[in-house]
Amino acid sequence: MVPLMCPLNVDHEGVEVLEALPDGRNKAWCPNCDYAWVHGADRLHSARMTAQPTPRPMPTADQASPELMARAQLLKSEFLSQEHAGLDPRVPSFWAKYQRIFSEEGLSAAGPAELRAFGTDTSGSNLGIQSTFLTAFDKDPEYGAARVRKVVDHLLRGTGKPLEDRLTNLVNGTLSFSFPGFKELLLSRVLSVMYPKRFLTLLTYEQKLVAARDVYGLHLPPYDRARIGHQIVQSNDLLAGLAGDGFLHRPHAGEFLWWVQMQPPGGN
Repeated sequence: MVPLMCPLNVDHEGVEVLEALPDGRNKAWCPNCDYAWVHGADRLHSARMTAQPTPRPMPTADQASPELMARAQLLKSEFLSQEHAGLDPRVPSFWAKYQRIFSEEGLSAAGPAELRAFGTDTSGSNLGIQSTFLTAFDKDPEYGAARVRKVVDHLLRGTGKPLEDRLTNLVNGTLSFSFPGFKELLLSRVLSVMYPKRFLTLLTYEQKLVAARDVYGLHLPPYDRARIGHQIVQSNDLLAGLAGDGFLHRPHAGEFLWWVQMQPPGGN
């Protein structure tokens, strides 16, 4: 143990520890100067300063507004009674194509053109302009295709971590094979294509946050970079459960949630 030195005369001769404090520091006294001081780091204060705030939990279905739930049920009946009920006729063939391409057997043989098209084909999804992804991909399509294959394979079949953690790392681009622009929206689209019995076509957490608020009166926690994969999955499951049965699949329920947001407030 390093001897204590008096801060006034830089001498440790005769310095005494008078008391060990609860926070890990020591009260010391120098008989040469008759000076007392507190020495050491405040471990309790440091722990409080470095502790991470507890994230706000995802709301539950029973916290939804009864009035908005009733409105959503009325609108659901109207939506499902409509011919085609919001379904994009291009979806079945698009899904079949990419379920084959993204399968464990098909992914290694997927060509650059097919992987690039996943970011431009709007069948069943509103993608916007994926300029970051397309610019990076077009610089070297073979390299881009190799990276996208690794990203998709890790998302769908990565081992050692649950889906939520794999998704967080891919959204944040922290993995060695992460690819520019193939982030939250396109990753969520992969999930909706490969797991249509679970995942909606609300492809960003922001879209889910708005749908939860406007359709059901629920306020989701703000975007949390450290937990975004968990937020994406949990909010998806919450909204899918609230939408309920009667849809052909979860993307169909996603189309319903988009449609509800466009209806006049209070109307049906």
